[in-house]
Amino acid sequence: MANKIQIKRTSTYNATDVSSLTLAYGELAWSNGNNKLYIGKLGSDNSTVSTTELNSLIVGGFTSASSSELNILDGATVTTAELNILDGVTSTAAELNILDGVTATTAELNIMDGVTASTSELNIMDGVTATTAELNIMDGITATTAELNHCDGVTSNIQTQLDSKGTGTGTVTSVATGNGLTGGTITSTGTLSLKNSFIDNTSSAVSTSTSASSFTNSSGYPVMLHAITNSTVGGIWTITIGGSGHSYNTQDGTGDTSDTVAVFLPNGASISISSGTFKYFAVQMRPG
Repeated sequence: MANKIQIKRTSTYNATDVSSLTLAYGELAWSNGNNKLYIGKLGSDNSTVSTTELNSLIVGGFTSASSSELNILDGATVTTAELNILDGVTSTAAELNILDGVTATTAELNIMDGVTASTSELNIMDGVTATTAELNIMDGITATTAELNHCDGVTSNIQTQLDSKGTGTGTVTSVATGNGLTGGTITSTGTLSLKNSFIDNTSSAVSTSTSASSFTNSSGYPVMLHAITNSTVGGIWTITIGGSGHSYNTQDGTGDTSDTVAVFLPNGASISISSGTFKYFAVQMRPG
């Protein structure tokens, strides 16, 4: 009678396979093979009896879970409240695993609350090393890209550069003596006066010749020149200004008189005649 509880009849059973175990209705049998208690269970037709593990029968009366499903809780230390946190969760294991390794706090995650930016928009910040204060410099800027690009190439303070060009709000009180100006203090009416002797009256400003084939103004000043041919031939002049020659014909067509020309020559300009020679009188237009 070892290893069994008998109600109607005896039964000895030590195997782990219960397929050959036959119990009468209400009869109990303990299996040493798998350490389980079995009972003869009456079927729904009230005529057939099946061998059923007593533990499964008892548990089945309270839950539809299988033993293996209940065994998942083996070793669990969670409370009911902790399990209820999962109430309503529809996430997959892969989706939950996204949080694996996250060290952000609730407050840090809440920063993303309401964010509508796309991944590409967030990626614009990738590599940014500017501080909040540096980014806030842009706060309130209404300038366009083109307007900001006017600063491209600036290497120093713009205001300092402007200030160095003049005193800005200062007042000019005097003018130094220079070419064409009489220096001195500016009057209260703000007038400037030119020298009366605008053309320097000096003999060194005059040059002459009685027989020349050309004249080049190298005086450093503009020159007023009057010339006359030494014979009745000629009278076709070439005036060169800025490297470009210009032909000028003063012949009167009679062939029996000399030909004349008067010309204002900038510094570096020249005049020459096609044939023969000419005499000239030249005055440098020197400021007084």
